[in-house]
Amino acid sequence: MVLNGLQYRMVIIIVNVIIPTYKARETLPKALDSLVAQTKDMFLVTIVQDGDGEDYSDIIAEYKRRGLKIFLLKKENGGPGTARQYGMDCTKMCDYVMFLDSDDMLTPRAVEILYREAKRNNADVISSTFIAEEKNNPGIQLNVFKTPVTWCHGKIYRLEYLRENNIRFPNELRLNEDSYFNLVAVNCAKRPGKIDECTYI
Repeated sequence: MVLNGLQYRMVIIIVNVIIPTYKARETLPKALDSLVAQTKDMFLVTIVQDGDGEDYSDIIAEYKRRGLKIFLLKKENGGPGTARQYGMDCTKMCDYVMFLDSDDMLTPRAVEILYREAKRNNADVISSTFIAEEKNNPGIQLNVFKTPVTWCHGKIYRLEYLRENNIRFPNELRLNEDSYFNLVAVNCAKRPGKIDECTYI
């Protein structure tokens, strides 16, 4: 698009990558590095600060400078499930949501691949293979077709589907809250999908 002789690149924002954050100043930059490296930029980043009292302003300013579209939300401490839910409740202009923990990373084509498959198949949820690292052990690849994983890792969700069916993270759970959410989200979906490609570490 050209306005007054200047060329502008129009970017359509479709996916909201929600990062629940608690005491994460050391790990958050690596998570954001993985978003800078994405092959498609049709996403925004919502950091939900879960009542930790930290100052992330310098980190956010740095990654805005590097091209990320970042919003910061703050809430009282309630655990990662409530932080993810708050991020979804505040999402206004995206059709899909993904979750990234503040000490994890997306592979470079994660947003592109998951969105493409969700759109191509008109899917409510797409799940992918991901790599889980363990202390003192090499990472293990959890194949989505062989392992019944219920974590939020490596998934994309159609936001309208979640809202229409009132699928939410429960306020009461601080552990395994993602297992509950995904058991409901995946098993209630009329159009779930799986791809055997690693999108999350």
